[in-house]
Parts: sequence; structure tokens; C-alpha cells
Amino acid sequence: MIKLSILFFLVLFLGFIFFILCEPFVLRSKSFGYLGINLFLLSVAFAFIVATSIFLISFRFSREISILLSCLGFLIFLGYANLYNIVFPVSLERSFTISIFLRLSKSEDYSIDRTDFFKIEDTQEIYNLRLNEMLDSGLLIEENGRYKLTTKGMRVAMIYSWLNGYLGIK
Repeated sequence: MIKLSILFFLVLFLGFIFFILCEPFVLRSKSFGYLGINLFLLSVAFAFIVATSIFLISFRFSREISILLSCLGFLIFLGYANLYNIVFPVSLERSFTISIFLRLSKSEDYSIDRTDFFKIEDTQEIYNLRLNEMLDSGLLIEENGRYKLTTKGMRVAMIYSWLNGYLGIK
């Protein structure tokens, strides 16, 4: 049974390594539109691969155990992959702090005058990117030059509002 548990975690680990290695190619291709859907579909695909691998490896022990372990492997992998997706790539893309670091690192002497920095920082570009993502995902619609939350958007806004209140943020 120890060998089976080692194999189980080895398959999860290797699946996660391959997931991280494949992620940049999928993100650059923008096959399915915006960042979130690409990451989710990639994690689901790899979760199926991991579950199938676990099933095939553990099938020689017992059919019931192989089904249980493959389902468990699927859920564990999907959970960790999506946690990684939320924390790492999304925070890199959306973090103002990271954009400040990158902007400073690209300057000649690693510094930018405060007044020049605010001239360079283009918040309109940031808002356009977010608004287009929200329009594409059905959270917003545009009517007569105004953005309006859809029913789906209202649900998401209520969740964020509740989370902010619950966590004491803003």
C-alpha cells in the first residue's frame, strides 16, 4: 500500500510539473479567449490525465481502490491547479505592484521621476483590458455608451461585496 501511495503522489507531482510547463504555451496561444478560461480548461485537461494515469497504475491492486484514487487524484489536482491559477498567473497579469517593478526595471538607472511615472502609467489601457474581459465573459453589456452589469455580473458583484465585508477589505 505504501508503494501505491508513493505512486499516487508521484503522478500528482509529475502532472503538476507538466501542467506548469505547458501553461505558457496555452496562454500565449489564447485559444479560448481570456486568461481565466484558458487556465481552467488546461487544469481540467490535466486533471483528467492525472486521474487516468492513477487509475491505470492502481488498477492492478483493486478496481474499487483505483476508482477511488483516480477520483481523489482528479479533485486534488483540479483544486491545486486552480489555486495555483488564482494565485500566480492571474496575480502577475493584474498586479499594479508588479507592473511598477517591471517599469522601473526597464528604465536606464532603475528609477523614474514621480511625475514622469504618472504620465507613463496608462490606466485607460488597464481598464479597457478588464472591461473587454468582462464583456466577453458575459458579466457586462454595453448599452448607449454605458456599461451595465448582467444578472451573472450582479451575482459576481454580490459575492465580491460579501467577501470584502466578511474579510474587512475596503
